[in-house]
Amino acid sequence: MRTNLSAYQSRILWAIFRRTYGFNKKEDWLSNSQLVDLTGLWKQHIYRTIKELLGRNLVTKRGYKIAFNKDYQQWRELPKGVTSHSKSPKGVTPSPKGVTGVTNRGVHKRRQYTKDILRDSKKPNHAVPEFLKFFGNLFQQKFGQPYTASFAKEGKLLRRLLKLHPLGRLQELAEKFFSSKDPFIQNSGFTIGVFSSQINKLAISGEKDPYEGLCGNS
Repeated sequence: MRTNLSAYQSRILWAIFRRTYGFNKKEDWLSNSQLVDLTGLWKQHIYRTIKELLGRNLVTKRGYKIAFNKDYQQWRELPKGVTSHSKSPKGVTPSPKGVTGVTNRGVHKRRQYTKDILRDSKKPNHAVPEFLKFFGNLFQQKFGQPYTASFAKEGKLLRRLLKLHPLGRLQELAEKFFSSKDPFIQNSGFTIGVFSSQINKLAISGEKDPYEGLCGNS
């Protein structure tokens, strides 16, 4: 409670808490795109703020997996006089070129080309390969072999799904998909096509799988 945090750092820490301790986990697979969905911040601000939190030892990162560092004795304070993004701690990447400041209302002044870059980074198509990688990792963990994707067919399905669901939410549904005991899913196979066909059922189902206990693990 005595630790000074910028507004961005606070919002990202809350997102990390939600995706880790909120799901009884110490760490979780969190990409910058997921944090964009959770916080509403621009991707470049996410990237910079994560580096600040890592530089201050408030969080740790292992690949895409990120965790809150509970050992507060390892935390580093902001440099004296720094209360926002106006200065960066030693070793932390400064604000991107084109971000000139923050008004009292938190509205960032950017050059036009920076706006275009950030806007493009939020288009759903950019999330397709990220989700495919996430889906493939879940498949590998469950079956011990790589997932063979049909990029033309499955990419089209994912582009449609990502227009309806944020990337972070889609990844949560994918985790439910691979842990589901639904006989239809078990018999149809764990593919993007089956996942897409069952997306509504996964979205409205509760935390407890109604089919749990009815059939054995695959």
